[in-house]
Amino acid sequence: MKKVKYFFALLLFIIALPIASEVYSQSSTGIIALPPYIEETIKPGVRLEKQIKITNQRGKDETIIVRSREVAVDSEGNYYIPEGYEQNSLSSMEQNGWLDYEPNEFFLGNGESQIVTVSIKLPADLPTKAYYTELAFMVKDDPSGENVGAKPEISLPLLANYQGIGEEVRDLQIVSFKTENSLYDFVPVRLITHIKNNGNVHIAPAGEIFISKDKNFSKNVESIDFNPSGHRVLSNAGRIFITDWNDGFLYKDENGKLRSDWGKLTKVRIGKYYAQLNLIWDGANGKQFTTAVVSFWVFPWQIFMIILILIGTFITIKYYKKWKEKGVRKYYK
Repeated sequence: MKKVKYFFALLLFIIALPIASEVYSQSSTGIIALPPYIEETIKPGVRLEKQIKITNQRGKDETIIVRSREVAVDSEGNYYIPEGYEQNSLSSMEQNGWLDYEPNEFFLGNGESQIVTVSIKLPADLPTKAYYTELAFMVKDDPSGENVGAKPEISLPLLANYQGIGEEVRDLQIVSFKTENSLYDFVPVRLITHIKNNGNVHIAPAGEIFISKDKNFSKNVESIDFNPSGHRVLSNAGRIFITDWNDGFLYKDENGKLRSDWGKLTKVRIGKYYAQLNLIWDGANGKQFTTAVVSFWVFPWQIFMIILILIGTFITIKYYKKWKEKGVRKYYK
């Protein structure tokens, strides 16, 4: 049986054809902020102070303006400006005197850096919940008019879980767990998880995704860490998590080209598979769990079409020769 499997894997590799690739480009504003975000738990009466290092890598001298913005997050984790707040208005945290930062405008020569100190202090009579805003670092218009219009900028999220009046509510829900497609010709298989946070603080979920050919998951072929980077699902919002299963002999690279890994020759992925997400997070009274299952197929149909064509051609030639030989014998008789 193993010899047959090895032979089939080799056959798949030999006749596999390259897949068209897609190239994606990324652009940068040239303004670098470290750390890229601030996330802390704040207690009543405690002032939080953090430093942000801003570096100018735009290739020329710039003046940077700092502004806070009101933000909200939708059910899929996308940031937006809530109704009632213009894009250039200050955040409610700054308007209420809970947020301060300095300097709020500074000159940066090309390659130079500046430290911006951020201070947050929330009143003791506020309820326990998450408070969100962002700092925008924008290039100021110059007299030459070069930067007039859309200003190059970066945004730095400020995420604060405030332990005020009332208890923390930590409740996650798996809205959906699915694959991008129901049928794949080769790995990677893209698993898409939509998680909603029904609680009042943000939460970083963890867990594992098990891959199996058995819907009871008694014989798993792979396990994948879920959310290894520790991304958070914000309060009363959601987030989409993308997980790729790419463990196989034949696989497509990031450009869509077919590749092989001879160290995984026994891992020829064909047939129906099941994926089970076991989600875990820190609840108010200990660990909490929930789970979801999805099924999908991996079937290299292009290769099988080529195999069928080759087999059909071979049979046709074989029977044509026999028919021709039979006709010649009848002629001489």
